[in-house]
Amino acid sequence: MKKETFIVEIDKDGLSAYHESRPIFTVAHSKDELFNNILEAANLFYENEKVLKREDIAIQIDFKTFFKEFDYLKANAIAKRAGINNSLITQYIKGIKNPSEKQLNKLLRSIREIGRELGSISFEA
Repeated sequence: MKKETFIVEIDKDGLSAYHESRPIFTVAHSKDELFNNILEAANLFYENEKVLKREDIAIQIDFKTFFKEFDYLKANAIAKRAGINNSLITQYIKGIKNPSEKQLNKLLRSIREIGRELGSISFEA
């Protein structure tokens, strides 16, 4: 089954999500609550047509929102890994400039590499 894409935005009141092409939307105060609300809203929309599970949902966020939500990540370190200038990444985060698709792909590749590296770590007791 093709994943259903929801666009997520963050504001002072919490999180909101809306379907990329269908009239499905919801709000929440946490990521877990948002996923649960997305599933509930989508399954109400589709009724008996189909039943969505968490793995059927794809989340899309804009670059500025990403660094608000994952504020523990250092944007400058990710930019350095991706070969992108620090002042440029700051402009992306502030919404002054929008990254090109090529720049977004570089940044996404760096973020995913970090995820894989972290996922392979284990600690000794």
